[in-house]
Amino acid sequence: MKMILPLTLMVTLFSTAGALKCETCTNTQCSSTAPVTCTSETMCVTASIQATSSGTTVPQIFKACASSSLCPAAGTQTFSLDLRASSAVASAHCCNTDNCNSATLPFKYTRAFRFKIQKTLLQPDPSAYMLLFC
Repeated sequence: MKMILPLTLMVTLFSTAGALKCETCTNTQCSSTAPVTCTSETMCVTASIQATSSGTTVPQIFKACASSSLCPAAGTQTFSLDLRASSAVASAHCCNTDNCNSATLPFKYTRAFRFKIQKTLLQPDPSAYMLLFC
């Protein structure tokens, strides 16, 4: 009976020993972070997002554990969407070592090419645009 408690404690310690640890934001501005132990996620992510709507730009920083569907591989990606009145630019960095997402990505723009997205080849939709980055 006395062996059950130490065995339970050892199993608990060893089951979380290999779990990935990532930084997560503790407030909406992400001015402070805290480490969190990921449950089933295999990657950490940090993202810097700038969303603009009706001329107002709102920056946002996101840090957390990420599943392999959100971060299929380690590295940095930049995404952009422009719908005329609203747009967004996001840079995301995925990594797979403990607390590897502690750095904050800068908000930056790159040279962009603008392509019109069409509903069909015969009826273009002039209100939808997308930015593609080189």
